[in-house]
Amino acid sequence: MTKLILPFVAILSFLSCNKQNAEGQADFCREGHIYWGGSYAVDGVGWYFAENRSGSWSAKQLKEEELPAVYKTNPSDSLPVIICLKKTDERAPCFCSAPSYFYKIISIQKR
Repeated sequence: MTKLILPFVAILSFLSCNKQNAEGQADFCREGHIYWGGSYAVDGVGWYFAENRSGSWSAKQLKEEELPAVYKTNPSDSLPVIICLKKTDERAPCFCSAPSYFYKIISIQKR
């Protein structure tokens, strides 16, 4: 009987493990908006995602080359999206009190 229980427990514990932040896996998925924050050359933050821009909100900076052209159509307005992002180790240009990092787009779709 114990010979059957030990393999069962081992298999069960193996299946219950999950890899967090594996390559390509998103840190989070949210509804929000894509915004244009101005060119880096003039102290802007480029393209970024925010759930909203009221209260204490935070911008998730996106690499311009990763954002498909269809989402860059109107930089003067926001675009509602559902997006999954993963934080990278690459620092984004930002004149912020705390360091800012780029976020990799795992998936994105218009709402």
